[in-house]
This record gives sequence, C-alpha cells and structure tokens, in this order.
Amino acid sequence: MNQEFETLIKELKDNGRKNVPRKFIHADYANNYRTNYDTAKQKELKESIRVRGQEEAIWVKRGGNCLEIVDGFSRIKYMDEFGYDNIKVTLVDESKSEREIDELHYIGNLASRPDPVDEARGFQRYIEKHKCKPEEFAERTGYHILRIKNRLELLKLEEEILQAIQQEKITSSHGLLLAKFEDSKKRKELFEQIVKGEYSLKETAEMLK
Repeated sequence: MNQEFETLIKELKDNGRKNVPRKFIHADYANNYRTNYDTAKQKELKESIRVRGQEEAIWVKRGGNCLEIVDGFSRIKYMDEFGYDNIKVTLVDESKSEREIDELHYIGNLASRPDPVDEARGFQRYIEKHKCKPEEFAERTGYHILRIKNRLELLKLEEEILQAIQQEKITSSHGLLLAKFEDSKKRKELFEQIVKGEYSLKETAEMLK
C-alpha cells in the first residue's frame, strides 16, 4: 500500500487534482468546526451530491500514509452515505504553513454558512489557536469583521440558548440581543418568552432601551 500511496502522491503533485480511492482519505471530524448538519444549506448540498455527484474537489494534505481532509468534511460525509469509492481531491501545496492550511477550511466555509453557533466556535478556535485579534482573522480569511464580532458575541450565552439557536427555535439576531442583557436571570426569562413567540425581534430590542 505504501508504494501505491507514494505513486498517488506523485500524481497529485504533478496534476494538482485527481480522483483517488476513498481508502486513502482520512476524515478527522474533530478538525471540522461544524457539528450541525441539519441546516438548509447542508440539505441542499446533500441533495446536489445525490443528483449531480461531486462537483467540487476536496482539499487534502499529506498525513503520513493517508490524505487528511483540510476542507470538504460535509461533502465526504454525504459521499460516504451514497457509497462513493473514488473522491476528487486537490492536494494542498506542502509549502503552506499550518496556519495557512487552517485558513483554507474557513475560506471554504465562507459561502456554505455553517449555523451561527458552529461558526462562532470555529472563529473562537482559530483566534485562540493562532493568538490573533478578530480584525487579523478577517483580513486573512475574507470574513467581514462585523460577522466575526457578532458571532463571537453569541458565545456569551448559556448553552441552552445556543442550542435553541442551532435548533432554529430562536434566531441568531434574537441571540445577539439576549447577549446584551447582563442579568442572566432576566435573560433566561426573556429567552423563554421569545421561544413561546411572545416577543418579536423589534419588541426584544425595545426592552434594551
């Protein structure tokens, strides 16, 4: 298998992109900040793969005797469900730093829009790992700084509220307003009323004045 893998690596280096046997690809989902696959965007992606097949290559890097996914966890998850034996991949340039490789994952998710909570945790993970400010992260990845700051603001909320956002019981906009309430008891009471449909976004904002 080692010789077969080395031949595969050489072909990838020569061609950049290639269909490779699934057995050579390792999907470590711990490296993917997305945990919620039950979103409209994810359902669209899964249906697209079912109907049209793989249209976009998955970014991979060499990891010992396997190819490790850099970006494309959702795609390979669905291709596994549909029984794909061969996957179209693009090999990341070996000259790229670990930080640059991390950034490919975030850039890849820029358009796919993970749910707000997953995205917030992903942003926080990068900022803590690379010890940078949100502004630097925005500059390096193309995310709008306001989007980054709004997502990070959500992480002030209790887990119960974060789960409600992921389950679409309340919107992330409601969550941002709730994060502005310093009194946790008041925040919880208001959250429960929002879930029941007692307060619109506008009405919630009015309570902050």
